[in-house]
Amino acid sequence: MAEDKQYPAILLIGEHGHREFAAAVAWLETNAQLTKASTAADAFACGQLDARSVPWHTVVFAQSRPGVIAWRDIERVSRVAPLAHLVALLGSWCEGETRSGKPWPGVVRCYWHQWPARCGTELRPNIAPTSWQLPRTSSDWERTNHALRQPVAGGSGMVAIHSRTALSFQALAQACRLAGFAAARLTPSQTWAVQGAAAVLWDGPIDRAQDHTELQELAQRVRPVPLIALLAFPRFHQVERARQGGVAAVISCPFLLTDLWATLSDVTGQGVAPVCPVPPGVP
Repeated sequence: MAEDKQYPAILLIGEHGHREFAAAVAWLETNAQLTKASTAADAFACGQLDARSVPWHTVVFAQSRPGVIAWRDIERVSRVAPLAHLVALLGSWCEGETRSGKPWPGVVRCYWHQWPARCGTELRPNIAPTSWQLPRTSSDWERTNHALRQPVAGGSGMVAIHSRTALSFQALAQACRLAGFAAARLTPSQTWAVQGAAAVLWDGPIDRAQDHTELQELAQRVRPVPLIALLAFPRFHQVERARQGGVAAVISCPFLLTDLWATLSDVTGQGVAPVCPVPPGVP
């Protein structure tokens, strides 16, 4: 547990030992005053949710599949900790819940593969409220719009982008420019262009063995420049394999611009976010 008074007090309820949540739990243990409970009943029994408990900044509910945590338990927690922000840390089996299930109302959803890029922005010590700290009635659009408008110093340097299409490169290049970076397109035969780059973005699948080999070879060629892989709805084994191949970070697609900026900040050691207001029409 982090002891710095600036770190938020966070209560994690649910499957905190599930393998998909390992990176999220490790981040919380380092960057928060973290307390864990396997169930809401355990949290109440241990006095973590009575009147004398700490004022929780955020309560995170971790479930690998729908139905692990009952809605009545979330309501009970909300009643005794009305000022705490409620966040769901969700496994891959929960991805279809917004279309075919009954997602928890008023609870921010964050999948395990989104957490590394998103929580550093949302749970950072800051006097200004983040999008997760908006009222529970806020829509996803309102949270996204709020996140994009937060003024933070921009980065610098060049980001080399490996993209299979010109359209994808243009979109990623614009996102990098908003964060203060220059951008250049990179192909496997042009790894020499990475010299002096702050980071490399890989935009492509790794479903086939050939794709993974290409990603791994690129990571080795550009080292020590950090490589960020953009993967669509990645599975646990894909993320693990990418990291074992030398990838510094994985961003799951579709992603928010703030996910990209936060990850660039992490891998380059720079404070990164939009250096100018985000123009109309940029999602």
